[in-house]
Amino acid sequence: MAKELVLFIHGLGGNPTDTWRGFPEIVQADEDLRSCADLGYFHYPTSLFRVPFSKKFPRIQTLARALRTQITNTFKEYEVITLVCHSLGGLIARKYLIDEVQRGSPLRVKRLLLFAVPNNGASMASVAKHISWWHGQLVQLCKTSDLIDELNEVWFTLKVGEKVRVKYVVAAQDKVVDEISARSFWGNPDVEVLADRGHRNCVKPSKPSDLSFLILKNFVLSPVSDDDVRAPAVKQIQPFQFKDVPWGSLQPLYIESFTPYDESPQTRQRIFGGSLIYGQRDAWSGELVGGTYQLRNTEGKNDAHYFYAQVFDNVTSEAIDTSEAIASVDVKIDFTENSTAFTGAGLIYRFNLQTKFYYAFVIQRDHSFMFYKRNANGYQEIYSGHSDSIRTGVINKLAIVGNGPVFHLFFNDAWIKTLEDTEFELGEVGIIAMSIGVTSFDNFAIYKTPIGTTSK
Repeated sequence: MAKELVLFIHGLGGNPTDTWRGFPEIVQADEDLRSCADLGYFHYPTSLFRVPFSKKFPRIQTLARALRTQITNTFKEYEVITLVCHSLGGLIARKYLIDEVQRGSPLRVKRLLLFAVPNNGASMASVAKHISWWHGQLVQLCKTSDLIDELNEVWFTLKVGEKVRVKYVVAAQDKVVDEISARSFWGNPDVEVLADRGHRNCVKPSKPSDLSFLILKNFVLSPVSDDDVRAPAVKQIQPFQFKDVPWGSLQPLYIESFTPYDESPQTRQRIFGGSLIYGQRDAWSGELVGGTYQLRNTEGKNDAHYFYAQVFDNVTSEAIDTSEAIASVDVKIDFTENSTAFTGAGLIYRFNLQTKFYYAFVIQRDHSFMFYKRNANGYQEIYSGHSDSIRTGVINKLAIVGNGPVFHLFFNDAWIKTLEDTEFELGEVGIIAMSIGVTSFDNFAIYKTPIGTTSK
């Protein structure tokens, strides 16, 4: 059986010897790894600081091209490659993979292991760039870096994470890269945590039982094949009778037009049961504008804000179960220069008042959408995709129809997808906005499911 290659990529100010101290010896002493994998290193000029008039360090884009050159020429005989990266090295590897996918090149890199990588930037880099003279690598590591935003947006748009196995490693004592940056996003299921390690010693195992080595070993030994592309574990279901929902004749249980009868605080409090925010609250601000509810987020990249509506019977005053109701809302998102790959807005479904868990169906930029759930493990994507039914730059109507574990998704009254998930059975309906941007909501509605319809 042909051997694979494990290619180590160091971080800012590192080198193959000092960064990975301990790893080569332990890997080569391990019989399982020694029999199936060779080791290699990608080295590039870097330093923690740069003094005036000294040589410039190559930027991430250039280093990604240099990595491609080395893989193409030095390691051309290897069909399966695992990239093991520390800090800045992970951004170089991610840029390399993005470039390869954009070229349409066959990917020989099958696995990507990221130790303490600042996927969303590093705060320490923002400080260091002011004391290090024009250090291009430090500038690109900052949380405010345009490259960081571009990497994340293109990574998710091209679905690179579904073409390569990726494992993220968080060092809990890291003072350079915070946890959310190392995770990439909350709810990421492919994360390992080293509770007692910091930014540098997370890649310096001293013995075979060290977790950093065991994570690498188990990851390298995990199988890969041409069919081993990580896709959402979603059962595909054929289109259903609800594909032709009679939208104009549905019986409403609750309708919100976000148009108050007057400007009094009492009237505003009746909208959405008084749960909406007005004015500034943390990163978010809300206001009624021209018959819409506008929710604005200017700085919380990883924040989400939602509101739910409880529906009560007019006669008995008892709560009405909306867990299988038809829910819809009109949404328009104004993306800003600071909007991220996670910016989106839409509906929450089966929201649990006690646990705050829910499903969410959101529209994002470039005709894209996502259906995900928030549970005890954080945010978990169930499905994401693109639809020509989504109109850019204007209002779009989103709708969900739930029937037991089956969910039917619509854009602008056109059916686009049917999915299945069994975790949440009951809950309320509401609206949600995610990450940086300006979202306008209008015509939120909950309808009674027509009698006799089925999703079979």
